[in-house]
Amino acid sequence: MVSVPNMIVTYSKLKKYCDEHGDYDLVEIDNKVLLTFSPTFPEATGKADSIEPKIIMIGHLFGIKVKFDRVEVEDDNGRRIREIEEANMVYQPWLDFIENNY
Repeated sequence: MVSVPNMIVTYSKLKKYCDEHGDYDLVEIDNKVLLTFSPTFPEATGKADSIEPKIIMIGHLFGIKVKFDRVEVEDDNGRRIREIEEANMVYQPWLDFIENNY
């Protein structure tokens, strides 16, 4: 079995990123974390006649870090769970950027 990297980032750095960039909703309740946003870059939005997709990342705090273990996408096709391997490939570089720059 291939080891899949985890979607992990320091919570305070993620919060700072969300606060500075707007359009991100970050909530932490009882060590559970919910991050929602709509990507605005052309690759994510697709066709102009479709609704803007909404990304829902669900995770939990462990120490100062948050680990996301579920990603859902809501668009004009409904709401679906993104395969965790694909989600890691898509979102871990972004979380690495936040980790290294905030």
